[in-house]
Amino acid sequence: MQIIYESFMGPLPSSYVEVHRWASSEEVEQWKSAPTHIPLTLKGGERVFVTLPGAPKPGGTGPFRIEFAIPSAMLQPAGTPQWRQIFGPVANAPLLNLRIVRP
Repeated sequence: MQIIYESFMGPLPSSYVEVHRWASSEEVEQWKSAPTHIPLTLKGGERVFVTLPGAPKPGGTGPFRIEFAIPSAMLQPAGTPQWRQIFGPVANAPLLNLRIVRP
C-alpha cells in the first residue's frame, strides 16, 4: 500500500464511521484540493457511493482508495450489505482523517 495523500489523522467522534471510495487519478486531485469535505464536483454533488472497510473493490471503479470518516447518520444502504451512499448536496459533509492510497 502506498499512501498518496493524508490529512490530519486523529481520534474520531463516536458518531463518525470510516468509509472507502475507489477513484481515478482525476478524482483524487479533487479530494486533495478540499480535504475537509466531499468535493461538490463529484456526481454534481447529489450522491456519492462508498464501501465499508474491508469490502471488495466494486467493478468499474478507479485504482485509488480514498479513506475517510463521516457521520454515520449520513450513510444510506446501497446495492450490497457492504456498500453505502451519501446523498447530497455532499459539499457540506464534514469529513475527517482523509487518506488516499494506491493498494
